[in-house]
Amino acid sequence: MTRNRIIQWIACLVLVASLTGTSLMVPAIDRQRGQLQLMGLGLDRGRNLGPKEIVANVFLATFRGIWVDYIWYRANRLKEEGKFFEINQLSEQITSLQPRFPQVWSFNAWNMAYNISVQTHTPDERWDWVNKGIAILRDKGIPYNPRSIRLYRELAWIFFHKCGQYSDDVHWYYKSRLAREWQEVLGAPTDGASKADVAAAMKKIVDAKDTLDEQIKAYPAMEPLVTKLRAMNYDIDQKLLIRIGQLLMFTYSPDVQYLGESKMIARLGPEQQALYAAITDPALAPGLEPLLSYLRKNTLINKYKMSPQYMLGLIELYGPIDWRHPAAHGLYWSSLGVKMAGDLRNKKDIDLLNTYRGILHALQELMFRGKIGFDPITGQIDLSPDPRFIDSYTAAMDRAGKELDIADVWGDGTVNSFAAGHENFLLAAVYFSYLYGDEAQAQKYLDEARAKYANRPENATKNTYTMPLADLVLREMYQNIDIMYYARQTIDGLVTQAIDKGLLASRPEVFNRFMSLAKSVYDKYQKESGGGAQTVGDRTRMGLPKWPDLFAETYIRMIRRPAPSPVTPFRLWSQTPPEIQRWVFDRLQGPMREIAQQVGFDPLVAFPEPSGMEQYRKDNPVTIDQSNTAKEGAAEIERK
Repeated sequence: MTRNRIIQWIACLVLVASLTGTSLMVPAIDRQRGQLQLMGLGLDRGRNLGPKEIVANVFLATFRGIWVDYIWYRANRLKEEGKFFEINQLSEQITSLQPRFPQVWSFNAWNMAYNISVQTHTPDERWDWVNKGIAILRDKGIPYNPRSIRLYRELAWIFFHKCGQYSDDVHWYYKSRLAREWQEVLGAPTDGASKADVAAAMKKIVDAKDTLDEQIKAYPAMEPLVTKLRAMNYDIDQKLLIRIGQLLMFTYSPDVQYLGESKMIARLGPEQQALYAAITDPALAPGLEPLLSYLRKNTLINKYKMSPQYMLGLIELYGPIDWRHPAAHGLYWSSLGVKMAGDLRNKKDIDLLNTYRGILHALQELMFRGKIGFDPITGQIDLSPDPRFIDSYTAAMDRAGKELDIADVWGDGTVNSFAAGHENFLLAAVYFSYLYGDEAQAQKYLDEARAKYANRPENATKNTYTMPLADLVLREMYQNIDIMYYARQTIDGLVTQAIDKGLLASRPEVFNRFMSLAKSVYDKYQKESGGGAQTVGDRTRMGLPKWPDLFAETYIRMIRRPAPSPVTPFRLWSQTPPEIQRWVFDRLQGPMREIAQQVGFDPLVAFPEPSGMEQYRKDNPVTIDQSNTAKEGAAEIERK
C-alpha cells in the first residue's frame, strides 16, 4: 500500500469519525438551541426573514461571525460612553446579521424605548422612540423568533412599565397617545360595558372575512358605502380606518357633546365634512359597521401583528378589557408568550416565571387602574379602579400554579413571590371592596386571605388576620395613602359613597362628610407627591388631575351606570349642588339628552343648565391637545 493510499484511508476514517461525532452531538445542540430560544417554527433558515436580513447573511458568508463580534464589541463600548444613538445604528446591523438571536432584538428595543427616548427633548420625540422599541419587537423580532418567550416578555414590559407606570416624566403623555391610537382603531370606549358587550364587539371583528370581496358578499349593505368612498378617492385600507376612527372618536368628547353635532361638523375641514356625511348618510350607514369590522381585523393582523381571536379569548377569560390601556397590551403579549413557548422551556425557567408574573401584574393593574377616562379634545386622561378584575387575578394565580406544575406555588419554593403578590392583592381587594360599600365582598376576600396566608411564618407576629375588618381597612388607608393608585382609588371610592349614600339618599350631610374626606385625601397626596415634569395639561409626573376633573370622572360614571329607574340620573342631578353641576354639565349634555328622550322628558326641564355656567366656561377654557391625530382629525373643534 502506497504512502498516498494510507493518507487517504486515514483521512476517510477521520471524516467518518467526525461525521459520527457530529451526529451524536445534534440532540444536545438542539436541546441547547431550545433552551436559548434559537428555534423558529420551521427548519428553513430563511423562513419569514426579509430581503435585508437574507442579503446580509449571504453576502458576508463565513465572515459574518467575525463582523458580528466586532459590532457587539463596538456597541458595548458605545453603551459605556452613553452614545445611544450610535448604538441604534450598529444594532440595526446586528439584527440584520443575527435575526434568529433574540437577545439582539431585546437589546435594540430596550435601547430605543429606555435609553434613546430619555435623551430627546419633547414628549412627542420620546413617544416616537418608545413606539420604535415596540415596533421592532412586534414587527420583526417576534415574527423571526416566534418561540422566544423572552421577546414577548420584553414587549409586554415596555407596554406595562414604560407606558403604564410612572417612572418616566412624560408617562401621562404616553398613556394619552396610546388611548388615542387604540380608540381610533377599535372605536368607542368600554366604560360601563359588560364582559358580554365587549366580547360581542370583538366577535364582530373576529367574524369579519379576510378579503373585502368576501365581506361585501356576506354583508351586501357594505357595497354602496364602499362605492361611495372609492368615488371620493379613498382606498379601503388602514388609513381609511384611522380617518373614520378620528371622526367617531371626537363624537365621544364631552366638549363636542356640549357644542352639538352641527357645530362640530362646521369646524371640520372640507375633506372631513364629506367623509362624515358619507358615513352618517342614512342610505349608506348600514354598511358602516361591517366595513369597520373588516378594516379593524385587517389592521390588527397586519399592522399590530395581533390576533383578534386571541384578543377575544382574553376578554372571555378575564373580563371587559379596554385596549386603550397599556396593561391590556402587557396582558396580551405576556399571555401569547407563554402560549407560544410551548415545550421549549423548562417549566421553572426564569423567563417563563417572569412572563407569568407579567400576566398577573397586568391583571392587577387593570383592577387598580383599569377604567380610562379620556377626552380626545384636551388629551386629558384619568385611570380609575375596575373591581371586575379582582376575581380574574385570583383565577390567573391558580392557573399559573397548575400550568407551571409547581406544587409549592403557595409556599416557600421557586415562586414564593407569587404567593406574596397574591396576599397583597387580596388585602387590597378587601380595602377597595369595603371602600365601595360592599362589606360582604370585603369579608369574603379577607376570609380567603386568612385561609391561605394567616399561618405563614412571616405573618406570625402580625395582627393582620385577627383585627376586625373596619380596623384593617383604616390601617391600609393610613399606611398606603401616599401610593398613587391607593390615593386615586380611595378618592374614587369615597366619592362613590358620597353620591350613593349622600345625594341619592337625599342626605346632604353624608355627602359633605364623604366629600370632605375625599378632598382631604386628595390634598394630602398632592402635597406629598412632589414635583415632576409638566406633561399632559398642567399635571405633574406623580400628580392627580385637578380636583373638579377628578370628581367629574366618578360622577359621570355614576350617572351613566345602569339604574333601577330611568329617572335616577335626573334625581341625582337635582340633588347635586350647583357648584358641582358646573364641573360636569358640559360633559353630560349629550348623554343626559339621550336619556331624557328615551323616557320622554324635556331635556331643558329635566337637565337645566346650572347658574353661573357662562362665567365658569370663561374661567376654565378648554385647551386643545395638539398631538398628531388631533391636528389631522377634528382637533379644529374649539369652544367659543
